[in-house]
Amino acid sequence: MSQEKILDKLLGLARPNKPVILHLRGQATETMSDAVYTRALEIVQNNCEPEQKIHLHCFHGSTRQMDTWRRAFPNTYFSFSLKVKNFHEDQIQATRNVPNHRILIETDSPYCTIPSNIRINNPRRIGQVAMILAGIRSQPVAEIFAITRENGKSLYG
Repeated sequence: MSQEKILDKLLGLARPNKPVILHLRGQATETMSDAVYTRALEIVQNNCEPEQKIHLHCFHGSTRQMDTWRRAFPNTYFSFSLKVKNFHEDQIQATRNVPNHRILIETDSPYCTIPSNIRINNPRRIGQVAMILAGIRSQPVAEIFAITRENGKSLYG
């Protein structure tokens, strides 16, 4: 069964008060997975109400993708991992434009690529993600932590 058909079936179980978590990525050579984000949005729109809570895990899309998801699903949260350190300008702009009340940070342990001298990623690297995001968004690291803590409670509480 194709991934799209599986997603379609799983979304049939979605309820607006419970988040749908999507980890979207294209081919290894793609930096933004634009076609994947577009197709996934079509599938989600066919199966979920606009008030559905969505968590775009390891978001690495463009500003256009972020805006499109926000318009279609206002309760979309965007989480960022250490991959943010390799974003190009449009992804950085998207990262800046995510409203405070919709931003999350994560490590994607143990999968996210990290500095080559460290063999295994783990949750304690969350501070690195917060520092990079704080720099991009011109916000204090403590504010990034506070915002994401509250957003996590709002999304999963």
